[in-house]
Amino acid sequence: MPRAAERRAPVRGLALRLGLPLAIFAAAGCDARRVDATPESAVRELTERLRALHGDRASSTAVYELLSAATKESLQARSRRYGAASGKNIAPAAMLAPASYLERWSTREMSTKIVGAHALVELRGRTADERAEVRCVYEDGGWRVVIDLPPLPEVRVSPREDGPEEVRR
Repeated sequence: MPRAAERRAPVRGLALRLGLPLAIFAAAGCDARRVDATPESAVRELTERLRALHGDRASSTAVYELLSAATKESLQARSRRYGAASGKNIAPAAMLAPASYLERWSTREMSTKIVGAHALVELRGRTADERAEVRCVYEDGGWRVVIDLPPLPEVRVSPREDGPEEVRR
């Protein structure tokens, strides 16, 4: 009478023979769905992640990953300024305010113009006034969305009794 290990050997061999090609196929399928493979897919994914933004660390980090280096630098500067003013540390990704994202209309069409490492994605809704342009840049092996944040104002330090007002950047 064969032992239990001998009875399982053919099944294990079959599983290994089928499992390896299935694993390779699954891995290839996952790579094909890169959210930053095209400017359009990066914009779509950013929109989805913004919809899911609830102010928690995981959702803000997911949005932050799709942003351009310039946008991240701006958020880092805001984070440093907030920390200096409040004495609290806040991650740059947490500077993304859920209330600042308001979807006014649904995108029906997208078109993209790519020039080198830069792209302009045009979003169009149902009516002529439902139109927006989103800039993207190819960085770190994928397309990143550029969000133009207003420049930070100068920091004015209140005048002291012993000297003039000081301005810092």
